[in-house]
Amino acid sequence: MTRGGRTAPRLPLNDNGKIMSEVFSAYVNIRDTFPEQVCITWIRGAATRDVVRGFGCDYSRLTELTWNEVCEEAYGLDEHAGPVILLASHGDSTVVVEPVGFRGNGSTLLRELSAAGEALSIHWTVNHDAGISYAAHGKLVTAFDPLDVEGLDSSTASLNLTLASEQWREDWMAAALTAGEELSGIRLDRAWFDEPHLGLVATTGSTAPSRPALFLDDDARGLIARDPRIAAVASAPTRDRLPEIALIAAEMAVRTTGLRGELIDEALELIAEEERGGRAGRVRGKVGSLANRLLVQAREALEEEGATSLVPGHDTESGRLLLQHNAARTLVSALNSNPEDAAYHALNWAGKTHLSHENDDFERAHALSLINYYIQHGENAL
Repeated sequence: MTRGGRTAPRLPLNDNGKIMSEVFSAYVNIRDTFPEQVCITWIRGAATRDVVRGFGCDYSRLTELTWNEVCEEAYGLDEHAGPVILLASHGDSTVVVEPVGFRGNGSTLLRELSAAGEALSIHWTVNHDAGISYAAHGKLVTAFDPLDVEGLDSSTASLNLTLASEQWREDWMAAALTAGEELSGIRLDRAWFDEPHLGLVATTGSTAPSRPALFLDDDARGLIARDPRIAAVASAPTRDRLPEIALIAAEMAVRTTGLRGELIDEALELIAEEERGGRAGRVRGKVGSLANRLLVQAREALEEEGATSLVPGHDTESGRLLLQHNAARTLVSALNSNPEDAAYHALNWAGKTHLSHENDDFERAHALSLINYYIQHGENAL
């Protein structure tokens, strides 16, 4: 692992149970030294130059910078500035740390960087928004909110790493940092943040490569002819349309499940306003708790019905509650601070709410999925 130009041997992963527990304890002890907000992405199996290019940077422009130097310059940039990164490599692994921008937690980039290996990204913000995403061999394996205690077991299991769910519950941040070290062999400690590494603070954004025209199938084109709102999104399929896609997904999920209440109205209002500050973080947490309660209620209803499996649907109480749980998860996703993940996961959860053909919501979701894919990949899904 890189430590100011020195290297240490990668962890012996064949005997890593005890070792990773020790690493976890080490991160618990130093977590107060980490920044208030950061995005950290570990990549294994990709060349460093390809990683740098994936983050939108020119490798030849990288210079030696410390974390403090990167932050001092980054916080003075406007929203149109380019990427801001600090990185280190060891063997076939690279770690990229971002104080702003958080490109690393975008699902599209993770899929690209993991084409020949793995990529793990974590982020947290001063507004208590957090997320963990993991991709392997070009596919997004999981993306979850570590503050969602109810879903931790299944989410962390899909990481296929050593730490037990109990350690994730004890200190998710230390567990995520441990997972990153297990994947890459790179230790992020006090010394790492004090020492210089390769970095870049781009004051202007890079020119986007040319892309083909958006192509939609007959069903999507028919929907656009009937729905001016979707037509407006399709007419200019750019990144700034992603919040609108997430909002429409949230509205459809709420509409089809009948999920109501002041909290739901507040969440929709924040999504529409593209508010991702402290208030949005608090509401996101409350909606996540509501989703957990709905799932518990669905399981209790399932026992009363004497059924053996929980199936979403409008015909049973357990199925209705599960649909509302999925709608709440749609809202949680749409409140994500990363627009790529917000749109992608909101559409995914909305698709699990039994959208109706009668009011065109099913067709809306289909059209938006094609548009979202085009925006995030730069190519057509069809």
